[in-house]
Amino acid sequence: MDWFTQKPSSDVNSNIEKPENCFTLHNDRTRSPDSTKEKKMGFKQLEIISKKSAEDVILDLSNERAALKSCMESQLTPEFIVIIVNTFATISESKFSEKKLSLYTLFINEIFICSLESFLNKSYLCYNQESKYSKVFKDKPEEFWKNLLVCVNNVIDYFPNHSQRIVPSLIDGIEGSKSVSKISDADIEALRLKLDSLKDLLLFNDSVESPNSILEIGIYPTSDELLSDYIPFIRENIIKGSYNDVNHYIDVQFRLMREDFVNPIRMGICDYDYNGSSHIDVFREVKFLHKEASRALLGYLVHVPKRRGNDKLKYGSLVGFTSTSLDKLFFGKVIDTKLQYKHFTEVVVLFEEELNIDFEGIYTMVLSHAYFEPYYHVLKTLKAFKLTEFPLKKYLVDVNFTQEYPDYLKPSTIYNIAGKRVTICNKDWPMIETELDDTQLKAFKYALTNKFSVIQGPPGTGKTFVGLKIIQTLIQNRDNWKSSGPILVVSYTNQALDQFLEGILEFTDQILRIGEQSKSDKLIDYNMKQLKRKYNVDYKKRKQIDRVNEIRDELNMLYSTKYMISKGTCIVRFSCFEQFHSRFKHSWFRNAEDEDDIIDWLMGDIESMYGEIIWNESVIDDVLQQFEPSNRAYNPQESDDELKYADDFAPGKKNMYNEQNPNVVSLQDICLKIRSLNDMIGNQHKFTKDCEKLYSSLKTYKCLLFLLNSLPSIKANPEMRYFDLDRAFVMTGKQRWQLYNYWVKKYEECLDEQIHLLEADFAVWAREYDDFSEIIDTSVMKQKLVIGMTTTAAARRQKTLEILQCPIVVVEEAAEVLEAHIISALSSNCQHLILLGDHKQLKPSTADYKIDKDFKLGVSLFERMIKNNVPFQCMNVQYRMRPEIASLICPLIYPDLQNSAKVERYPEVVGVAKSVFFLSHNHLERKSIDSSKENPYEASFLIAFARYLVANGYLAKDITILSTYQKQMQVIGNEKRKYVEIKDTRITCLDNFQGEENQIILLSLVRNNQEGNIGFLNQENRICVAMSRAKQGLYIMGNMKLLSDKSPLWRKIHSTLSQMRAVGTDLELICKKHGNRKKVKYVVDIQQRIKGCEERCHEVMSCGHSCDKLCHYGPHDKKCNKMCSK
Repeated sequence: MDWFTQKPSSDVNSNIEKPENCFTLHNDRTRSPDSTKEKKMGFKQLEIISKKSAEDVILDLSNERAALKSCMESQLTPEFIVIIVNTFATISESKFSEKKLSLYTLFINEIFICSLESFLNKSYLCYNQESKYSKVFKDKPEEFWKNLLVCVNNVIDYFPNHSQRIVPSLIDGIEGSKSVSKISDADIEALRLKLDSLKDLLLFNDSVESPNSILEIGIYPTSDELLSDYIPFIRENIIKGSYNDVNHYIDVQFRLMREDFVNPIRMGICDYDYNGSSHIDVFREVKFLHKEASRALLGYLVHVPKRRGNDKLKYGSLVGFTSTSLDKLFFGKVIDTKLQYKHFTEVVVLFEEELNIDFEGIYTMVLSHAYFEPYYHVLKTLKAFKLTEFPLKKYLVDVNFTQEYPDYLKPSTIYNIAGKRVTICNKDWPMIETELDDTQLKAFKYALTNKFSVIQGPPGTGKTFVGLKIIQTLIQNRDNWKSSGPILVVSYTNQALDQFLEGILEFTDQILRIGEQSKSDKLIDYNMKQLKRKYNVDYKKRKQIDRVNEIRDELNMLYSTKYMISKGTCIVRFSCFEQFHSRFKHSWFRNAEDEDDIIDWLMGDIESMYGEIIWNESVIDDVLQQFEPSNRAYNPQESDDELKYADDFAPGKKNMYNEQNPNVVSLQDICLKIRSLNDMIGNQHKFTKDCEKLYSSLKTYKCLLFLLNSLPSIKANPEMRYFDLDRAFVMTGKQRWQLYNYWVKKYEECLDEQIHLLEADFAVWAREYDDFSEIIDTSVMKQKLVIGMTTTAAARRQKTLEILQCPIVVVEEAAEVLEAHIISALSSNCQHLILLGDHKQLKPSTADYKIDKDFKLGVSLFERMIKNNVPFQCMNVQYRMRPEIASLICPLIYPDLQNSAKVERYPEVVGVAKSVFFLSHNHLERKSIDSSKENPYEASFLIAFARYLVANGYLAKDITILSTYQKQMQVIGNEKRKYVEIKDTRITCLDNFQGEENQIILLSLVRNNQEGNIGFLNQENRICVAMSRAKQGLYIMGNMKLLSDKSPLWRKIHSTLSQMRAVGTDLELICKKHGNRKKVKYVVDIQQRIKGCEERCHEVMSCGHSCDKLCHYGPHDKKCNKMCSK
């Protein structure tokens, strides 16, 4: 892996590392994760852990997982087996489902199971008073047997496949011990029945059986699968037909989802060169500074030199680290962005397990381009599913679509629909007067009466409108289902979710929007953060929040203090040393709080140590520049999309760069002082005694700054603790530093103790807060009729959703959501699932093209159901596009789509000869540094055209410019900023505009190259979205010959446009006043027409005279330039 060893570029900033100096004390180097030696857990250690609470047990064992594994795979004494069983029974009470399942994979280890079976076969010896085993149970045998039943039941629940092999022998062993265990026949029979019941769910097929359980697979990637010839075990998503069983279904989804973000990292490492790759960014000279508490989590503060890609370091990003040993990568995720400096960024990274970080080491960091946060929570949820409680198995797994009503409906259930009483389960409804057309009404009825509903809404057919009618009807008849919980509305994007919830708000205010990334002003008052304030639950929670914040701030202050001391970049205030000398509080040191007093004392007699110090001004300037206010901005990370409880935690107030640390005088304090003294001296008009003092202080501080950065250190001298503190000013310079460094060393030892205690306290309070917040949030949600969240938030809040037991789940834009995301939003009580979408528009996005193409991960649940010929309803009357626009997708994509009478009456676009036109050109695209594409010709032309349309009377907000590439969107946006008249014109990427529409759409296709590559413009679903956003006018720019040569669908679109005479190399404009026509292909041509044509205006003004100015589209002058009394 040569790419790891490449030398860093010369511009990599390394200001954070300072030379050894008099403040740097000796520190033992901590071990790196690569050098951690495997150890075995001892009996006493496990016994102590086993007596703790379930949450503490699981945290301790997770941190000592390797030691526990080594222990359980060794030769165990009977006492050890008993304590292990009792401990695992305690684990089962924990709420940490993922960690619990992960630890239980150790319990089913073949070596331990053999040890346990052997123990059961000899258990009778433990009751023989003369046997050496008689003390095994410590006088509590009934507790062991009860706990063993708990463990065996958990093995059946957690590992249904493995349990068929493991559990029978354990049951036999338990049955053979009945005489001593006193376990009843009923308990043993219950185990056998439970095991047998799973056989119906587990249809074994050796050809598809996984080599291991997904519970044994971590969510984070490992070194072995990235840095070796590792071949992952993955199977194709079954698009046609059923899965074998729930376990097979979840296994396939989990492995494909995980490989989707892991494989790009693997390819990125293989393809990497010094400039990076299309899958990863690599940062060198990365350093771990110290631990850092962020919100209610404890991570590590990481210093990352500035380079391209820093802007991708955001909450939820996946980052991996390796030292120069190259043999291991370890991964974590970013949980906070602390500071953005000109030359570096600081982020807080959370790891799953405690690591022995080498804080003196230099690391290389890998940043995955695939956004990790959604993967993390969905995969975590998939691992936590129980087979026996899996929702909607009949449909999702078995693909059995015999019609079935939602469980909450009874044959006699009456709904009030449009003022009429309707027996909802009857096939024949009475005539109902609604705003729905025939196909919409069929979809409406189908959704209300089918447990699993799939509704397809081609562009403009009113899919969202029908979805809102369905929810409105459910709310009006809520007595039939509300006892179970609220309706859950989920969507993959915040934008689609906001639009749908705004529609619901039209008929009920009993809604709740989960998540911080809503851009809707209408939903501000319905956000969880706002609604929680209205409930009388704040006092206790506020107390917990305040305590967590208080401990966090204190911890971070101690972490940064310890770091600055270790690097010699601060002066510790004397007040921290009081406990280290019996006479301290009676001495001068006790009152030396002012930083000038501290520094004057330390720098007194400094010449006796070094002679006259002549500092290097360039060193001083470098340090001052580093702490220049303009070079940094405290920039706490905005909360992630749906970050749980993010609003409860204020940004940390104390670290080494922002607010004052009361324990130290930091480099920043010294720099601020120097800057202040320079300003004060600059304001002196003549040399005075005050000016002389300022110069003296400036010299002292500059000398100190130079000393901190450049001069050799003086070691601590323990003998100085006996020095008479009353003689503080008699000490030589060397003695002062020897005493000071001795105190600093003692203070460091105290810091370690304080940090250890506070970390334990922080863990307890954070855990209590998390539990209490779950209760509060659940109570707030239960009082609402509808709650809305993205699929990422649903996966993150799976535990809450399981408590809520939402009986009805509605998925908006379901066809662009990965299947695993949808099932992560379902609780075991889901009785009614409604999927609204269109599989012919945008599909789910995947990070790895190969996983999508070869293993069908990108096929949504919505599309999979339609491919399996399940009953669904498709609406076929469109109310959006003028007929000419609709002809581009019908019948090419939608054979049965019809136009409503409304769209037949749309007016022609003013100022243009055609309301639909494809402007074909040969101006080549450019490739940007991040592999995106741009086409400056199209960008400038479309901006000019938008200005022309506004000049012709259109509102800027009625025009949208769409780009097929992110970089092109930025280029168009930069061009737009030059013109105030189109400031309300929206510019966005095509993929962000699904489900939206506007009066006029200007579309930049971008692709135009000599290689003949059109990229994803050959995908039918994207073409469909591009052609179907406009209501009255659609104008497209691209190379039609290139598109037609590479895509059969574009050839058909070309033919359709040609029949309408709506494709060419010139766009024909028409003067709305004079009817003059002019063909344009360049920006300058359009700019001439923005003012008007070449003729005189001749329009009659209010005074009655005709305007004799050149043609113009703006208002006439207020004053007539002719002889006019008016």
